[in-house]
Amino acid sequence: LRAALEPKDVDAPVLRLSPDERAHLRHVVEAQLLAEDALVERLGSADVLLVGEQHFAREPVEYFLRLLDGILSRDQRPVILLLELPARVQDALDRFVRSGSEEVFEEIWRGNDVLPYQEIVRWSHRNQVRVKRLRAIDEDRGRVMLMRALLTDTRNNTMAEALMTARREHPEAMIVVYGGQLHMT
Repeated sequence: LRAALEPKDVDAPVLRLSPDERAHLRHVVEAQLLAEDALVERLGSADVLLVGEQHFAREPVEYFLRLLDGILSRDQRPVILLLELPARVQDALDRFVRSGSEEVFEEIWRGNDVLPYQEIVRWSHRNQVRVKRLRAIDEDRGRVMLMRALLTDTRNNTMAEALMTARREHPEAMIVVYGGQLHMT
């Protein structure tokens, strides 16, 4: 059913820039680049921080945790951390953050629908004084598959609702959402 109804892929148009246009674009982009300290300074006053990453790459997680450490060293607000993890792991996340139990930690990563955010979860346990809440905000695999079969996707809406709920419930906190680049846009 999906194969018959789904729109077919089309080739994206090729963007051809002149040397002058490339030079201008390079200048505009380079003017916006920030050193890590300057980025931490700028992000430290944010009420909501959306961080999009490339799944299964180690470097975005490492960079994200350095940014969080930098932000928390300058800002004393509590943090609500929302992760693109299936809702089914919420209970195990709560138990791990409280206890640090390796048995509970392993329980979180059972199944093939959990992104490799182990270091972020461990960081949350180490920083539980500041991390007021760690939430899994993605839909469980069964719902994702059902929605895809119906040619719709409700995941972005589910994640956005979790963000808005966290903001309403914790207006004093910095809300940090970490997930895939496309979800964050």
